[in-house]
Amino acid sequence: MTRPAASTIEVPLAPPARRALHADAQRFSVRIHADVDALPACWPRSGAPGEARCHVFQTVEFLKVWVETFARAGKARPFFVEVRDLEGALAMLVPFALWRRFGARILTFADDGAADYNAPALFPTTWDWTPRNAAEAWRAIKTALPRFDVALFDKMPATVGGIVNPLHLLSTGENTESTHATDLRRPWAEVEKGQVFYGKRMRRIASIEETTPVRMEIAQDRASRDRILAALLEQKQRRFEETRVPGFDAQPEKRDFYVRATDAMAQAGALHLSALVFGEEIVAAQWSLVHGGRYYALVGSFDPTTYARYSPGKVLYLMLLKRLHEDGIEIADLGVGDEAYKMDHCDLHFRLTVLTEAETVMGRLFLARADGMRRLRASPLWRRLRPLKWVVLRKLRREPEPKGASGPEDAA
Repeated sequence: MTRPAASTIEVPLAPPARRALHADAQRFSVRIHADVDALPACWPRSGAPGEARCHVFQTVEFLKVWVETFARAGKARPFFVEVRDLEGALAMLVPFALWRRFGARILTFADDGAADYNAPALFPTTWDWTPRNAAEAWRAIKTALPRFDVALFDKMPATVGGIVNPLHLLSTGENTESTHATDLRRPWAEVEKGQVFYGKRMRRIASIEETTPVRMEIAQDRASRDRILAALLEQKQRRFEETRVPGFDAQPEKRDFYVRATDAMAQAGALHLSALVFGEEIVAAQWSLVHGGRYYALVGSFDPTTYARYSPGKVLYLMLLKRLHEDGIEIADLGVGDEAYKMDHCDLHFRLTVLTEAETVMGRLFLARADGMRRLRASPLWRRLRPLKWVVLRKLRREPEPKGASGPEDAA
């Protein structure tokens, strides 16, 4: 049966007389919004989340840019899910996306690599989430959504703002990587003590200052944002090429996202864009967001040439940490990934989970294919050959067009 292609789809509540008082017998109503520009006022905004407990990745401003870039590039259909209890009280808001890949319809969070935490925006309720009522809410959501073959949810935290994440209660496994952060609610002396080589790196920077001015710059206007962003994107692309991994050239929607989000999140007061400057040269940059007292470090870059021996990226982070502490930020979050530097500098570590659920035979075939690809990519041969692919592709892209070659107009 084909569901109506409406912007809002509702699943009616169970009759009130059948509602049990016990939380495990909770019933839910679900409304689906398809237009990110017409989300209801209850959806959290940056700087004005209302009663919602959420990460910055679930705010309207972030999602609008995500839809304009990642969703558009991947031809994904966004669905914004509103879940209420029997009394009409708001329980959660969830941003999903439906993709078609290898013939299968894949349901994910609105992410595709842009978010570090995938979870609903949650609201205080008079009852508690349990595995039983979480499963019931999930069934109601599936009934309201268009049909899909498999759900792939990753990077799910156990709680959001002190409220249990109901989708985490349905997890089918551990996420391959965790997130890591520094607790800035402690005295600065205690925070500084936990930073590896803080004093040594600051002394090395002090030695540079004898001949070259050194400063940290935090973008305050359009001109400084444009200058820092340009340096960050150039440095990041260079790093992609040096490490032989796909970059903005292979995935232009990522670059487009950061360009658009720089303006949108700055207007919302959620952008934190910074740089380490030696003289007049930007030697490191950091693109971050701030929401609810939490600083999210999302993209960092550094110049690997003249000043590489001074570890400019790490120096910028250490300088930022002190500024964030002075500004009253509570948590400095370095995001998902188990890199050694995160383990060295962070005192908070958050385990994340996944929910993988095949709904159809096509979904099970998709998961079998994905498992086969994971095994292949883990093989020594694949790891040796894959980087060469990007070397060749980039070389081909940069080959000059042969003289006398016909263009599209000539071919016509």
